[in-house]
Amino acid sequence: MNITVKMLIKNDYPEHLLDIFQSEWPENCETTLENLLRAVELGLDLNWFAQNFLSDSAFVDYIKNTASAFAKNLKATAPFLKRYILNAACPSQEKYMKAITPLTMEYMRDVAPILAQMMMDNGSIGEELETIK
Repeated sequence: MNITVKMLIKNDYPEHLLDIFQSEWPENCETTLENLLRAVELGLDLNWFAQNFLSDSAFVDYIKNTASAFAKNLKATAPFLKRYILNAACPSQEKYMKAITPLTMEYMRDVAPILAQMMMDNGSIGEELETIK
C-alpha cells in the first residue's frame, strides 16, 4: 500500500508532520517495514496511520495485535506521567515529552512490523480513501 501526500492532507494530517513526511517522501510512501521504521525515526505516529488508513475491522485486529506492545509502553511511561503531568506541584509537559520520547519510539518500532504486515496482507484502507489515491 502507498500513502500519498494527498491522502494525508485529506485526513487532516498535522501540517508540521506533513512537512516531515513530504521532505522524506515527496509524493508517496510504500508501507514497507523499512519505511515505517524510518517514519518512527522521523517522529511520525504509526498509530495515526493505522487509525486513518486501515479499514475498521483491520484496525480492530491492529489493536489486538499491538496490545502487548502498548501495555509494555504504558508500563514504561506511567512513572513519567505520574511524575510530570499528574503531579500538580510540578506540571511539565516538556519534561514529560523529553522523558517518554525514547520509550514511545521503542513502542513504535515494536508495532512497525505488525502494521507493515497488516498493510501488505490487507492493503486495507477506508473505502472513502480509495477514491483519493
